[in-house]
Amino acid sequence: MTTTVTVDDPRDLVAHLPYRLGFHPADSVVLAGLCRGPSGRDLVGLVVRCDLADLGHPAAGPALAATLGGHLLADGAYDVFAVVYLATSRRGVSRDERVRHARRALVDAMPWAASLRGPWFVGHEAFGHLDPCRCCAAGGRPLRDLETSVASAAFVADGRAAVRCREDLAVVRTQDTAARAAAARAGAQERRRVAAARAVGAAFRPPPAESAELCRLRQEHCDLWDSSLGEVPAHATLGRLLVALEDTRVRDAVLAATLAGGDVVARDLLPVDAVDLVLTVAPPPERDTIVAADRLACAVVAHAPDGAAAPALGLLSYLCWWDAAGARADVLAGQALQEQPGHRLAVLVREALDAAVPPPWYPQRHEH
Repeated sequence: MTTTVTVDDPRDLVAHLPYRLGFHPADSVVLAGLCRGPSGRDLVGLVVRCDLADLGHPAAGPALAATLGGHLLADGAYDVFAVVYLATSRRGVSRDERVRHARRALVDAMPWAASLRGPWFVGHEAFGHLDPCRCCAAGGRPLRDLETSVASAAFVADGRAAVRCREDLAVVRTQDTAARAAAARAGAQERRRVAAARAVGAAFRPPPAESAELCRLRQEHCDLWDSSLGEVPAHATLGRLLVALEDTRVRDAVLAATLAGGDVVARDLLPVDAVDLVLTVAPPPERDTIVAADRLACAVVAHAPDGAAAPALGLLSYLCWWDAAGARADVLAGQALQEQPGHRLAVLVREALDAAVPPPWYPQRHEH
């Protein structure tokens, strides 16, 4: 999802970073690549976060900095804006040995990035240039200035939020036990319907590719998903949708329709090559479409029985990867793998993130 914000003050760039990550970093270094846009204005490209302990390690830090520099260059960065997040004072940040090692590693690895020599910090009460300067007070600027920045206001108005910490990106089960019980009952009943539809085809020898009943049920499940977008579904509906997403044909149709955006509906994309077709076209994410699918999938997860939410979590993690929300994609993929080790879609997301593979639309984002 793309939120376009024009800024003229570096504080707006600092304020922008947690919204790009989806959470407020801690004990971290965040790097934002600055790229040249078609009009000649600077654009914020790839944003990466790493643990201060890793980048500030005397032995391992330089190699990590070189890897990050390679990713930023590949994304088209000509400069890099760096922010250190550490819950202490400006003086405490500047005197931290890990920060000194990290700064040296970054400058050595990316000599082409002039702004790395003037990094910023976000502490427990203030933010600003890490080194003494004329624009920041001795202890830095008050954190409330970030909350009132142009960037923060724009993201909040667009419905974006940055959670307290990375762990908060996970989906939490609802505490409404009656709601979860209703969803579980509906899910169990729907699972019996699916089993019966599959059994109809298996009764013939040789069995057909799939029974007419199973085809009809898949179309029904796609329609149920589409009709539930933008609504507040009944608990029973959420239980049925969880079962629907257990069928990879239905899940892929839902995924492809969400990626395609516009007026595309899931039932029209039930053919097995639908996802490949959408990936080939590689449209950028449409905010309204992604948000609606995200909310519905989160509701399905929140009402799912313990250990059974991997189908919806895998879908969510892929949507986040497509939306270039890497941190949330990683957290949700981890949740899916905890509930179902080896879940294929979650594994694919993890592999893409580990290899720093962006969604296919991302390299052409400036053209969009």
